[in-house]
Amino acid sequence: MVTRILAAAAAAFLAMPASAANLPDWDVTDVCRQDSAPGQCRIFEAQARNAITGSWAVLPTQVQDACIAATSDPADHSWRTLADCIELEVLRAKAKRTIATMATPTEPEPPAPAVTEPTTIEPQTMERAPQPAEMTSGSAEPATTPPAPAAGMAQ
Repeated sequence: MVTRILAAAAAAFLAMPASAANLPDWDVTDVCRQDSAPGQCRIFEAQARNAITGSWAVLPTQVQDACIAATSDPADHSWRTLADCIELEVLRAKAKRTIATMATPTEPEPPAPAVTEPTTIEPQTMERAPQPAEMTSGSAEPATTPPAPAAGMAQ
């Protein structure tokens, strides 16, 4: 997850000038010395360090500076903590729209609606089937007097 976020951040910032902030030189073994699961800690710290090292040069200066300051206390020296800080700062900057992305320089134009000719519905007359009461006895033909139209129906 961290690798994908940092890779996306790196891609988003390619157009921005690189900064001269120094990447920390924390040793993974030292970072994990007090961890309850040092083997797992070293794996996760190494993954975070590799992701950060690959994207550090293209991160904006304000993100680098904020995250270096946030991890300046020796108790906070952790590649995972630094990666979390970078992720948070990138999301904040995106929310404020202060970071230009490479996706599109401007908002895309929505497609124009399809123009269709209006459809006119012609009124149609429908022949009504004779009702049983309208039939003469023994005949399949309707009675000679047509039935009265239903209310609201035109003839």
